Amino acid sequence: MADAKYLLPQIDLTEFNLGIISHFSVREMINFKEEEYEQFLIPFMYDLSHDTEEIKFFDYLFLEDTQLSKILLSLIKSLQLLYKTKKFDFSTDNGIININIADASINRNNFNRLCEVIREMFFVKPKEQDEENVVYQVSEQNKSILEEYLRLKQEHEKEMEELNKKNQKTIHQLVTIVASQCLWDFDRVLDMTYYRLIVTYISIAEIDSYATYIKYHSSGQFDMKNQKQKHWLETVGK
Repeated sequence: MADAKYLLPQIDLTEFNLGIISHFSVREMINFKEEEYEQFLIPFMYDLSHDTEEIKFFDYLFLEDTQLSKILLSLIKSLQLLYKTKKFDFSTDNGIININIADASINRNNFNRLCEVIREMFFVKPKEQDEENVVYQVSEQNKSILEEYLRLKQEHEKEMEELNKKNQKTIHQLVTIVASQCLWDFDRVLDMTYYRLIVTYISIAEIDSYATYIKYHSSGQFDMKNQKQKHWLETVGK
Protein backbone atom coordinates (compact mmCIF):
# COMPACT_ATOMS: atom_id res chain seq x y z
CA MET A 1 0.00 0.00 0.00
CA ALA A 2 1.24 3.48 -0.83
CA ASP A 3 2.61 5.43 2.12
CA ALA A 4 1.24 8.96 2.51
CA LYS A 5 4.56 10.18 3.89
CA TYR A 6 5.98 10.13 0.37
CA LEU A 7 3.56 12.91 -0.56
CA LEU A 8 5.40 15.24 1.82
CA PRO A 9 8.21 17.37 0.37
CA GLN A 10 10.63 15.76 2.84
CA ILE A 11 10.85 12.30 4.35
CA ASP A 12 11.89 12.18 8.00
CA LEU A 13 14.10 9.13 8.54
CA THR A 14 15.82 10.35 11.69
CA GLU A 15 14.53 7.33 13.62
CA PHE A 16 16.81 5.21 11.40
CA ASN A 17 19.74 7.69 11.61
CA LEU A 18 19.16 8.44 7.93
CA GLY A 19 18.35 12.11 8.46
CA ILE A 20 15.80 13.96 6.38
CA ILE A 21 15.56 13.35 2.65
CA SER A 22 14.14 15.94 0.29
CA HIS A 23 12.39 14.71 -2.83
CA PHE A 24 13.79 15.72 -6.19
CA SER A 25 11.57 18.27 -7.87
CA VAL A 26 10.41 17.76 -11.43
CA ARG A 27 12.66 20.65 -12.39
CA GLU A 28 15.67 18.86 -10.86
CA MET A 29 14.78 15.63 -12.63
CA ILE A 30 14.66 17.42 -15.98
CA ASN A 31 18.12 18.84 -15.34
CA PHE A 32 19.50 15.36 -14.67
CA LYS A 33 21.45 13.83 -17.50
CA GLU A 34 19.94 10.46 -18.35
CA GLU A 35 23.11 8.55 -17.50
CA GLU A 36 23.45 10.52 -14.25
CA TYR A 37 19.98 9.43 -13.14
CA GLU A 38 20.72 5.80 -14.05
CA GLN A 39 23.97 5.85 -12.10
CA PHE A 40 22.17 7.44 -9.15
CA LEU A 41 19.71 4.55 -8.81
CA ILE A 42 22.02 1.57 -9.31
CA PRO A 43 23.64 1.48 -5.80
CA PHE A 44 20.16 1.18 -4.26
CA MET A 45 18.94 -1.55 -6.61
CA TYR A 46 20.99 -4.46 -5.31
CA ASP A 47 19.08 -7.46 -3.97
CA LEU A 48 19.80 -7.47 -0.24
CA SER A 49 17.74 -10.55 0.56
CA HIS A 50 20.92 -12.59 1.05
CA ASP A 51 22.20 -10.32 3.82
CA THR A 52 22.80 -12.02 7.15
CA GLU A 53 23.71 -10.57 10.51
CA GLU A 54 27.27 -11.83 9.98
CA ILE A 55 27.83 -10.38 6.51
CA LYS A 56 25.91 -7.78 4.53
CA PHE A 57 26.30 -6.17 1.15
CA PHE A 58 27.29 -2.89 2.82
CA ASP A 59 30.25 -4.64 4.50
CA TYR A 60 31.78 -5.66 1.17
CA LEU A 61 32.14 -2.05 0.09
CA PHE A 62 34.93 -1.48 2.60
CA LEU A 63 37.08 -4.47 1.71
CA GLU A 64 40.46 -3.79 0.13
CA ASP A 65 39.46 -4.40 -3.44
CA THR A 66 39.80 -1.91 -6.32
CA GLN A 67 36.51 -2.82 -7.98
CA LEU A 68 34.53 -2.80 -4.74
CA SER A 69 36.02 0.60 -3.99
CA LYS A 70 34.56 1.82 -7.27
CA ILE A 71 31.12 0.64 -6.16
CA LEU A 72 31.57 2.51 -2.87
CA LEU A 73 32.52 5.63 -4.81
CA SER A 74 29.38 5.25 -6.92
CA LEU A 75 27.29 5.01 -3.74
CA ILE A 76 28.94 8.14 -2.33
CA LYS A 77 28.10 10.09 -5.49
CA SER A 78 24.48 8.95 -5.24
CA LEU A 79 24.32 9.96 -1.58
CA GLN A 80 25.71 13.39 -2.45
CA LEU A 81 22.87 13.89 -4.92
CA LEU A 82 20.29 12.53 -2.50
CA TYR A 83 21.38 14.62 0.49
CA LYS A 84 22.32 17.60 -1.70
CA THR A 85 25.80 18.07 -0.29
CA LYS A 86 29.35 17.20 -1.34
CA LYS A 87 30.62 16.89 2.22
CA PHE A 88 30.92 13.46 3.80
CA ASP A 89 33.26 11.46 6.00
CA PHE A 90 33.67 8.02 7.50
CA SER A 91 33.64 7.00 11.14
CA THR A 92 33.72 3.77 13.11
CA ASP A 93 31.48 3.11 16.09
CA ASN A 94 31.90 -0.20 17.93
CA GLY A 95 33.39 -1.74 14.81
CA ILE A 96 30.57 -0.47 12.56
CA ILE A 97 31.62 1.77 9.68
CA ASN A 98 29.43 4.82 9.06
CA ILE A 99 29.16 7.08 6.04
CA ASN A 100 28.33 10.45 7.56
CA ILE A 101 26.64 12.85 5.17
CA ALA A 102 24.38 15.79 6.00
CA ASP A 103 22.39 14.65 9.07
CA ALA A 104 22.63 10.95 8.23
CA SER A 105 24.93 8.16 9.38
CA ILE A 106 24.58 5.29 6.93
CA ASN A 107 25.83 1.86 7.95
CA ARG A 108 25.19 -1.88 7.66
CA ASN A 109 22.15 -1.60 9.96
CA ASN A 110 20.17 1.01 8.07
CA PHE A 111 21.38 0.81 4.46
CA ASN A 112 18.65 -1.70 3.63
CA ARG A 113 16.01 0.76 4.86
CA LEU A 114 17.51 3.55 2.76
CA CYS A 115 17.36 1.34 -0.34
CA GLU A 116 13.69 0.60 0.32
CA VAL A 117 12.89 4.30 0.58
CA ILE A 118 14.71 5.16 -2.65
CA ARG A 119 12.92 2.41 -4.55
CA GLU A 120 9.56 3.63 -3.32
CA MET A 121 10.40 7.26 -4.09
CA PHE A 122 11.29 6.43 -7.68
CA PHE A 123 8.86 3.56 -8.33
CA VAL A 124 11.55 0.96 -9.00
CA LYS A 125 11.92 -2.65 -7.91
CA PRO A 126 15.10 -4.39 -6.73
CA LYS A 127 16.71 -6.91 -9.03
CA GLU A 128 16.53 -10.51 -7.93
CA GLN A 129 19.83 -12.32 -7.75
CA ASP A 130 19.97 -15.76 -9.36
CA GLU A 131 20.43 -18.50 -6.79
CA GLU A 132 23.31 -19.98 -8.81
CA ASN A 133 25.22 -16.73 -8.34
CA VAL A 134 25.12 -16.95 -4.55
CA VAL A 135 28.57 -18.03 -3.37
CA TYR A 136 29.50 -18.50 0.26
CA GLN A 137 33.29 -18.49 0.18
CA VAL A 138 34.60 -15.08 1.20
CA SER A 139 37.17 -14.86 -1.60
CA GLU A 140 34.49 -15.64 -4.17
CA GLN A 141 31.92 -13.31 -2.60
CA ASN A 142 33.94 -10.29 -3.59
CA LYS A 143 33.87 -11.38 -7.20
CA SER A 144 30.18 -12.26 -7.00
CA ILE A 145 29.26 -8.84 -5.61
CA LEU A 146 31.11 -7.08 -8.40
CA GLU A 147 29.62 -9.28 -11.10
CA GLU A 148 26.14 -8.68 -9.72
CA TYR A 149 26.70 -4.93 -9.64
CA LEU A 150 27.85 -4.90 -13.27
CA ARG A 151 24.90 -7.09 -14.23
CA LEU A 152 22.50 -4.61 -12.63
CA LYS A 153 24.08 -1.78 -14.56
CA GLN A 154 23.81 -3.65 -17.86
CA GLU A 155 20.22 -4.74 -17.22
CA HIS A 156 19.14 -1.25 -16.20
CA GLU A 157 20.59 0.21 -19.39
CA LYS A 158 18.82 -2.47 -21.42
CA GLU A 159 15.53 -1.73 -19.68
CA MET A 160 15.87 1.96 -20.45
CA GLU A 161 16.34 1.11 -24.12
CA GLU A 162 13.27 -1.14 -24.10
CA LEU A 163 11.16 1.53 -22.40
CA ASN A 164 12.15 4.04 -25.04
CA LYS A 165 11.22 1.58 -27.77
CA LYS A 166 7.77 1.19 -26.21
CA ASN A 167 7.26 4.97 -26.24
CA GLN A 168 7.32 5.18 -22.47
CA LYS A 169 6.08 8.54 -21.32
CA THR A 170 8.93 11.04 -20.96
CA ILE A 171 9.00 13.69 -18.25
CA HIS A 172 8.16 16.18 -20.99
CA GLN A 173 4.97 14.24 -21.72
CA LEU A 174 4.09 13.71 -18.06
CA VAL A 175 4.46 17.41 -17.26
CA THR A 176 2.39 18.38 -20.29
CA ILE A 177 -0.38 15.90 -19.46
CA VAL A 178 -0.61 16.89 -15.79
CA ALA A 179 -0.52 20.62 -16.56
CA SER A 180 -3.18 20.24 -19.26
CA GLN A 181 -5.52 17.93 -17.37
CA CYS A 182 -5.29 19.86 -14.10
CA LEU A 183 -5.31 23.27 -15.84
CA TRP A 184 -2.15 24.19 -13.98
CA ASP A 185 0.64 26.54 -14.97
CA PHE A 186 3.73 24.64 -16.12
CA ASP A 187 5.88 26.21 -13.41
CA ARG A 188 3.53 24.80 -10.79
CA VAL A 189 4.07 21.32 -12.19
CA LEU A 190 7.84 21.81 -12.50
CA ASP A 191 7.97 22.73 -8.81
CA MET A 192 6.15 19.54 -7.80
CA THR A 193 8.15 16.68 -6.40
CA TYR A 194 8.87 13.93 -8.90
CA TYR A 195 6.87 11.52 -6.72
CA ARG A 196 3.80 13.78 -6.80
CA LEU A 197 4.08 14.13 -10.57
CA ILE A 198 4.05 10.35 -11.04
CA VAL A 199 1.14 9.65 -8.67
CA THR A 200 -0.85 12.52 -10.22
CA TYR A 201 -0.28 11.15 -13.70
CA ILE A 202 -1.19 7.62 -12.59
CA SER A 203 -4.40 8.97 -11.05
CA ILE A 204 -5.30 10.82 -14.27
CA ALA A 205 -4.66 7.66 -16.30
CA GLU A 206 -6.76 5.46 -13.98
CA ILE A 207 -9.69 7.89 -13.95
CA ASP A 208 -9.55 8.17 -17.74
CA SER A 209 -9.37 4.38 -18.07
CA TYR A 210 -12.47 3.95 -15.89
CA ALA A 211 -14.37 6.62 -17.83
CA THR A 212 -13.54 4.82 -21.09
CA TYR A 213 -14.65 1.50 -19.61
CA ILE A 214 -18.02 3.01 -18.56
CA LYS A 215 -18.59 4.41 -22.06
CA TYR A 216 -18.01 0.99 -23.63
CA HIS A 217 -20.09 -0.76 -20.96
CA SER A 218 -23.07 1.59 -21.26
CA SER A 219 -23.10 1.81 -25.06
CA GLY A 220 -24.68 -1.62 -25.47
CA GLN A 221 -22.62 -2.22 -28.59
CA PHE A 222 -19.90 -4.29 -26.96
CA ASP A 223 -19.90 -7.57 -25.04
CA MET A 224 -18.54 -6.45 -21.67
CA LYS A 225 -19.81 -9.31 -19.48
CA ASN A 226 -16.28 -10.62 -18.98
CA GLN A 227 -14.80 -7.15 -18.57
CA LYS A 228 -14.80 -5.75 -15.06
CA GLN A 229 -12.96 -2.73 -13.72
CA LYS A 230 -12.96 -1.31 -10.22
CA HIS A 231 -14.16 2.23 -9.72
CA TRP A 232 -11.24 4.64 -9.72
CA LEU A 233 -12.03 5.58 -6.10
CA GLU A 234 -10.89 2.06 -5.17
CA THR A 235 -7.63 2.21 -7.11
CA VAL A 236 -6.30 5.77 -7.16
CA GLY A 237 -3.54 6.34 -4.62
CA LYS A 238 -3.14 2.68 -3.70
